Amino acid sequence: MGAPLQSLRHLTPQPPEAAEFARLKNAGARWLRDSRIPAKALENRFHFAYNAAVSFSRAALRYHGLRSDNIDLVFCVAPHTLGLDADVSRLLLRCRAVHEGWEFQGRGRVDEGTFDALMTACAAVAGRVETLPPLE
Repeated sequence: MGAPLQSLRHLTPQPPEAAEFARLKNAGARWLRDSRIPAKALENRFHFAYNAAVSFSRAALRYHGLRSDNIDLVFCVAPHTLGLDADVSRLLLRCRAVHEGWEFQGRGRVDEGTFDALMTACAAVAGRVETLPPLE
């Protein structure tokens, strides 16, 4: 990963670990699978899809030898870590705001359109993570 990312505050260089990358990728796959269970409430499915996007995005960051606890930043650098369009990052950031408002502040609601957009973005992130060559 290029020097511009390594110069960002809240991104810590740390050698990638194959086991951690696999754990994050597998967690994302489980969250994504659970988000597709139609019997679950929409809010729960949104929560699962959001967590999948977080896990996959963190996996990509770790793959490139970086770490961050700042989820906004993890989503912002997805165009660099995964080669995704900036629109995907913006959507993930909007979904983060919805998720935080709904889960932690008791405001707002999740609608089908927002959920569908999150699922599309999450599938794009997951697809890119799946194509990364294995870590050694």
